[in-house]
Amino acid sequence: MAGNKFNRYLWLINLLQTRGPIPYKEISKKWESSIYNDKPGVGLPLKTFHNHCGVIAEIFGVDVECEKKSPYGYYIEQPAESEVWKFEMLNRLLIHSAIKDNPTLTARVKNLDQTDKDELPMIVECIQKQGVISFVRPAAYHIKQSKSGTLGGLKRKLIRKGNHYSDFLVLATVEVDFKWFIIGAFLEQDKPFEQWRISIFHLNKMKDIHIQYKASVEASHAFDLQEYIDTFKLDKSDEFDDDRALFYQCLENYRNRIHYGCIVRSIKLM
Repeated sequence: MAGNKFNRYLWLINLLQTRGPIPYKEISKKWESSIYNDKPGVGLPLKTFHNHCGVIAEIFGVDVECEKKSPYGYYIEQPAESEVWKFEMLNRLLIHSAIKDNPTLTARVKNLDQTDKDELPMIVECIQKQGVISFVRPAAYHIKQSKSGTLGGLKRKLIRKGNHYSDFLVLATVEVDFKWFIIGAFLEQDKPFEQWRISIFHLNKMKDIHIQYKASVEASHAFDLQEYIDTFKLDKSDEFDDDRALFYQCLENYRNRIHYGCIVRSIKLM
């Protein structure tokens, strides 16, 4: 029963955020056919609805607002950039709950780019601590088709050897076109920070990430993330850097709005 109530709260949050402002009568009507309703066909009592709103505010820190002018109804305001992660987490819990209650959905609901999100909390912690990390970046290949155009004419060319990296200072992480990238620099103690080469890695390709230690260098004011994004471009030296090439393509998709819902969201070292 407790689990079912939790799912009710998640369902209501999702409904009010994506469909609001929505009148109470419509909320009750949608509840009648909800998969989380243990009494199908029965609406959501007004008192219960208000109780749920109170619990949502208390547990999740999410306020349900009421629009008293047209369009009338209840809604949840779109979150600020710093709060987006909370709603992503709640939506993932709702999806997980739906799959758990209906195992047949497992084969039909997949997140093919899940690895990066699993590693993200560690990266955020690293940014907070101004940490230096080590990680493994597997080899990367470029598949090129010969002029014959036959399947046998496909050539697999190594463009980056698999390597173990260390002493990488994480400066920021950026989500663009639904992919997370880590921006940082390898420590060069014999040079001032302004002369370090800024590197970028696709988080989904980084394996065995470990925080090594806290950096002694003060880099928070020397690196301007927004300027880096705004002026980012490729040059000849990036020909075989598939992570930088992917980041550039994702930025172009965002700038041209090629993909629906394409966004840029970032977390930087403060």
